[in-house]
Amino acid sequence: MPNRTIVFSITCLIILGSVIRPQSASTSESRLSISAGADAYSKYVWRGQLLNDEEVFQPSLDIGLAGFNLNLWRSMDITDIHENNDERFRAQEMDYTLSYETALTSDLTVSGGMIFYNFPGTGVDGTQEIFASASWSTLVGDLGLSSFIDIDEAKAYYLTLSFGKEFELRKDLSLSIGASLAWQDEDYNTFYFGYADSSLGDLTFSMSLDYGLSEKVSVSLKGGYAIFPDSDLRRAAEMTYGDNRNAYVGLGLSVSF
Repeated sequence: MPNRTIVFSITCLIILGSVIRPQSASTSESRLSISAGADAYSKYVWRGQLLNDEEVFQPSLDIGLAGFNLNLWRSMDITDIHENNDERFRAQEMDYTLSYETALTSDLTVSGGMIFYNFPGTGVDGTQEIFASASWSTLVGDLGLSSFIDIDEAKAYYLTLSFGKEFELRKDLSLSIGASLAWQDEDYNTFYFGYADSSLGDLTFSMSLDYGLSEKVSVSLKGGYAIFPDSDLRRAAEMTYGDNRNAYVGLGLSVSF
């Protein structure tokens, strides 16, 4: 069943890329684009869940062409928190994302794709999600709505409503702020928290101060804070992950080719 869903999802992406082109593609969209990133964080927090309470290194690679994008992402422990004999920099997670994005109007962008989660350093089984999202640019900021469906291990739904705003402070220096609120179904909460009910998920605030060193290289200072508004889920998060409120900071480097 999961294999059929994977094939169906990829087929839909190909068809979407072939038939939905309400706006003519720009020259830049038609070119092959490659970019790489390297981030270091004080801790690894994913959807409000504390996955590592110590420092992590997270490199990534993006390859894009004509609206399609392939993202390769890894999370590595900087410390020996999960290892023996002071072993460091072992990959705990490797994700692969295939997506397609298109602009329906000048203000409305939609995207969809599939994420393959792998956990080579943990013994945890990998899983897959299909997702769809829409982003609407307004005068006050960007509104986003995203849906993630786990089709493998959890067989669950995770939805987010988000808001983001970017401020240009001066030439080559910008500040981005954002907030998102999630909703999680019963299967999601059961799988990740041992809590058998649907609820609001994480409320996450984020910021990023970005400085362009050149046209192709930029550095950033990042931070975030995640909590769970639902009291029952807060208790479940405390029991499962050891914390239900998480603040984190990070440094990033991005290079485009």
